[in-house]
Amino acid sequence: MLYLDRFKGGDRLKVLPDKERVGTDGASILNEMKRLIRVKHYSYSTERTYLDRAKRFYTHAMRNMANAPKSPLDTLLQNRE
Repeated sequence: MLYLDRFKGGDRLKVLPDKERVGTDGASILNEMKRLIRVKHYSYSTERTYLDRAKRFYTHAMRNMANAPKSPLDTLLQNRE
C-alpha cells in the first residue's frame, strides 16, 4: 500500500481510496477523489480540472451504457438482419 509519513511523528496517512466510504454513485466517488487530491496537496485548479474531467467521463460513460447493446450476441443478430 502507498502511505505517506506525516512529518516527524511517524503517523501514517492513508492515500489509497477507502473502500468502505466510496459507493457506486457518482457523488461519493467524486468526494473520495477530492479527499485524495487534497491529501496529496495538489493545487485548487488541478483539483477542479480533475473533478471536471471525471464528471464529464462519468456522464459520457452512462450515456453510452444506455445506448449499448445488451450483449455481443444482440449485436451479431442485428447485423444479420
